[in-house]
Amino acid sequence: MASRESKSSRVDRLVSGQGVAELIKKTAKRSRVDIAVAFWGNGAVEKLGLRAAKGGRIICNVVSGASFAPELRKLTTLSNFEVKMLSSLYAQAYVADNLLLAGSSNVATNGMSENKQGGTELNVCIHNHKLIEEASRWFGDLWKEAIAIEDDDLIRAEALWAAKAKCGVVAGVSGKGLYGLLQSNASIASLNNIHLALFKSGTSKETRKVGEEGDVPEAKDERSWYYDYFESLPASATIIDIQRGQVQAVSRTGHYVPSFRLHDGASVWISYKEDGLSVPIDGLGRVPVDTRFKKAVKSHWAELWKVSSGNSFCRIIELSRAAEILLCTSV
Repeated sequence: MASRESKSSRVDRLVSGQGVAELIKKTAKRSRVDIAVAFWGNGAVEKLGLRAAKGGRIICNVVSGASFAPELRKLTTLSNFEVKMLSSLYAQAYVADNLLLAGSSNVATNGMSENKQGGTELNVCIHNHKLIEEASRWFGDLWKEAIAIEDDDLIRAEALWAAKAKCGVVAGVSGKGLYGLLQSNASIASLNNIHLALFKSGTSKETRKVGEEGDVPEAKDERSWYYDYFESLPASATIIDIQRGQVQAVSRTGHYVPSFRLHDGASVWISYKEDGLSVPIDGLGRVPVDTRFKKAVKSHWAELWKVSSGNSFCRIIELSRAAEILLCTSV
């Protein structure tokens, strides 16, 4: 009878959200487990029994704003697990010696609810050795890409969680345009490193020519977006481009902002243009640059230009600071 139960437990099967915690808790007692789960809710460490587990590695999404910040701190105190973060992570997967569990359930109240108040989740438990090995390699690649969690990251996670709660939204759904979101909590722009780039004329033909003919690889990317005559461009930022009061585009910079110089010595910074007029907000998804925001920018163009930093051609200002002007009158 025991052998039949053992054989039955090794059959690939579907697992509900409620069953994930129980299965991982049992598995983690007898085997090391690698966990790649983006979002963590209150009580997740206890729910999965991680303190009593054999150990392993954990990758989570710290700066999404969708994880309970105190639980993230608790994760980093586990002595039996190594913990890293990856901002692009949205997966939910557990990889053990003889098990791969993947699906929709985050380690949160909704994802592993024990009552009908939680979301409807579906996961699959796999015992196929080839798939487990493939998943293990997948996790290993993510682990190399993931980075250590610093205290500053946890402080930001706490601020993002508080900002999301203040906005009254569910993770991934804002229900508001950018203007309405700023009305709810203007500081969320600072937390997400959002800036306005103000300019009086578009990129010159000379800039495009020098960029395309130069030896800067980033300048030749089809998504490259040039900023000529700006004194600098913030790293890891989202930038809303505004020409004489008209919103033109949204772009993003990485940790490193590539640049090249024109014949007159002026710097040209390179970012990457986003599709459509929407702004990525940690924990909320993509928030559209709505009509009210555009009208406010057009109405207050002169004031924004006056208080921003730069020269007579182009300037830049943090959106959190610009919001003080944009929100001063109803639109």
